[in-house]
Amino acid sequence: MNSFGLDLATKKFIEKNQIKMAIIGGSGICTFSELKERKRIKLMTQYGPTSDDIVIGEYNGRMVAFLPRHGEKHTIPPHKVPYKANMAALKMIGIWTAPHNLDNYPRDKMAG
Repeated sequence: MNSFGLDLATKKFIEKNQIKMAIIGGSGICTFSELKERKRIKLMTQYGPTSDDIVIGEYNGRMVAFLPRHGEKHTIPPHKVPYKANMAALKMIGIWTAPHNLDNYPRDKMAG
């Protein structure tokens, strides 16, 4: 991996799997057990590192990215969450949609 970006294998994985949506975990969702994990990505952005690895996996028949904003072990307090780094990293892997509340997210967008 170069200083800011994806290594070639990760780039190919992202392109092949067409990951279009991310789920950003909050205080109550530091892990996502329903996600069938396929790959973990650690990224450095121009704003620094993300709060944790981005986990790519299958959920409801669709490949999605998951990023726990407080870290997988909930060790990052709200005022220290690297929000800019998290959003920049998701953009680096091609994510443009990250619903903040799946209860209000249209079900047709979740369908595989």
